[in-house]
Amino acid sequence: MNYFIIISILFIILLTACSEEVLTKEQTAFKSACGLNHGFWMKMSELKSGMIVGHSCYGCMHDYENHFCSQKEYDYSANKKAK
Repeated sequence: MNYFIIISILFIILLTACSEEVLTKEQTAFKSACGLNHGFWMKMSELKSGMIVGHSCYGCMHDYENHFCSQKEYDYSANKKAK
């Protein structure tokens, strides 16, 4: 009986870990913009200048020091770098 419970829990954890991400329309547009600018879309803590400043989220790794959770902040940083 205990083995069945343990195997069931492990199976649920495996399914959860392998499930696809579900993105809103805004996140889908953000993901596209990230890829067009050669960024990397991933889930991790929000970073600014290499420091963790926020929670874990899906967002754009703009460079090695910045991971943005919102497109507004990402756009601001990208425009700032372009100048």
